[in-house]
Amino acid sequence: MMTMNKAKSVALEHVARSIERAPRELVIVDELTQCRRIGWIFFYESRAYLETGDVARAIGGTGPVVVTHEGNVHLLDGTRPTQHVLHELEEDLRRRRQRN
Repeated sequence: MMTMNKAKSVALEHVARSIERAPRELVIVDELTQCRRIGWIFFYESRAYLETGDVARAIGGTGPVVVTHEGNVHLLDGTRPTQHVLHELEEDLRRRRQRN
């Protein structure tokens, strides 16, 4: 069973592998984490940016990563409004579950 702590670990691993030129240390911004019906939504940033506020160290342009209760990972589009992309993902997952 997927727990929030396991999902957080999975999210960080996935993001570190997926983002080209990812900073050495990415962290989940815990106060932005959301728990929804589909799973957890994690927002992340470089530790250097969070500690210094130096925008040159920010990742920028990335969307959150969703880890479903089943353990599936979805890296969301950061160029579109987050709530819109989350709604689309929730609807897509709902349709898939109805077909199965």
